[in-house]
Amino acid sequence: MTKSATGSTAQIGRKLAEMFAKNGCLRAPDLKRRKSEGGEYHAGYEIRLVADDKQALKELRSMLASVNLKPGREFKKGKRLVVPVYGKDQVLEFTKLIRPYLPRPVAARKLKKCPAYGFYGSRRPAQGVARARGRPSRIRSYQTTSRPRRWS
Repeated sequence: MTKSATGSTAQIGRKLAEMFAKNGCLRAPDLKRRKSEGGEYHAGYEIRLVADDKQALKELRSMLASVNLKPGREFKKGKRLVVPVYGKDQVLEFTKLIRPYLPRPVAARKLKKCPAYGFYGSRRPAQGVARARGRPSRIRSYQTTSRPRRWS
């Protein structure tokens, strides 16, 4: 798996991380909702990668195939083509592949729902959680001065 027709695994990981950081997304199910609703809640794990044209689509599909990931059927969204990758195991493999090549802020924002890195794993509690714990919120108000704001 280290060498393929399009390059080494590291080169492919770097290219896929670049595409994912540009306009990809990770979708994961809400575990609380799945537990409460049971079989009625059908959301699953999915990675969406976006290709601008047919040539980029062909390259993307060959990169995914060379690292043993099976992409789903592409669909149009606007003028672009979206390539989904379905399944928890494939999502884990994809995130393990691209994680070293993503900048830290991008990884924190886009991979926060990934099962390998903890669901909804942010360091700061949300505003409502901070208030419920009796602490002041870290989110500042838009008004920083004591005098009223004038709109013109």
